[in-house]
Amino acid sequence: DPKHDKPLGCRPWRPAKEEDWFLYAIHDKQYLKLKACDSKDGKMIYKVSDIVVSEGYDVEVAVLRARQNLENHTACMIKELQQGKRASDLIEEGKDVFRVQAILRSLQTTEYENLVHRNQVLEKEITRLTKEIELLKKGS
Repeated sequence: DPKHDKPLGCRPWRPAKEEDWFLYAIHDKQYLKLKACDSKDGKMIYKVSDIVVSEGYDVEVAVLRARQNLENHTACMIKELQQGKRASDLIEEGKDVFRVQAILRSLQTTEYENLVHRNQVLEKEITRLTKEIELLKKGS
């Protein structure tokens, strides 16, 4: 920050996956949007060349691997499936078959639970209306 000679603060330390660190370090737009911390102006502050690593470490390959990991992120795949993309399309694109299967099972379970809940609500409403009708019949 040009206005301050010292950092204003830092987030508490916690372990992170290497892929997440690289995408955060270069302020990858897709990663930051996924993590809900996109910068206000959308400008990238750092470039891959700004990352200092030990000799022999190929940071560009690491960033490419991190971006691929992000594309396979569960939240992204769920969004694509909910938008109508077929599971077979995801698998053809190289997404992890087992992760796609797990997501499908999870979505099916969630949809089933929603249907059960809606049916329970409807049954209660039918019971209430039936009682109301019986009371009206008795009253006339």
